[in-house]
Amino acid sequence: MKLIKPLNFKKFMFFAIAFFLTFSLSYANQTVKKADKTAKKNNTQTLENTNTPKLKKILLELIKQNEYMDDVLDEMKDSDSDLSLIQISSLDLTFNIINNNLKKLSLLTKDELIKIQPTGTNLTYTKTILSHADKLNKKVYHAQKFIRKSLSAEPILRDAPGLRKTKKIKGENLLQIIKEQKAIHKLAKNIKRLKTTSKKLHATSKWLFIVSK
Repeated sequence: MKLIKPLNFKKFMFFAIAFFLTFSLSYANQTVKKADKTAKKNNTQTLENTNTPKLKKILLELIKQNEYMDDVLDEMKDSDSDLSLIQISSLDLTFNIINNNLKKLSLLTKDELIKIQPTGTNLTYTKTILSHADKLNKKVYHAQKFIRKSLSAEPILRDAPGLRKTKKIKGENLLQIIKEQKAIHKLAKNIKRLKTTSKKLHATSKWLFIVSK
């Protein structure tokens, strides 16, 4: 039996130790990388829980609805309580769109109310959301007030059935007047619904702000 020479044995031990160290370092690196990934994942989840992205969405959507109401108030101001049938129809459509948007925002806000965390960033968002919800509520109120003024300024047509359709009232055809009256009454109902929705969103926004403190 041949004995292993001391030199060969030393080489064998050197390669064995080198292999062990290499394997150990590789395993250690993999463990560190895995730990880093876990830490990053946990930090991301914490960040998402702390700063909910839906708050930003709610705020941006509220800003849009405020801009829509600014356009509505400008239109009303220019008409000076004398809205045409086309204007009334346009406002009616706008009120319906804003009302639907606010209903969706209310649901989103209620959802955030359950998960909101009391942090500085969230408090800044909810405070701004409440501010815009308050502004929107006031704008809807002014629009409602304007429509009431338009209703009170409309001509009285108690004798309308006895009048001929070709007769003019204030330079307009009687049939046109009747259409405008029906349209403005419908608009008054829609702005009332919008006011109710706006008040609910404002109330939810207020609770969202309170919980985030």
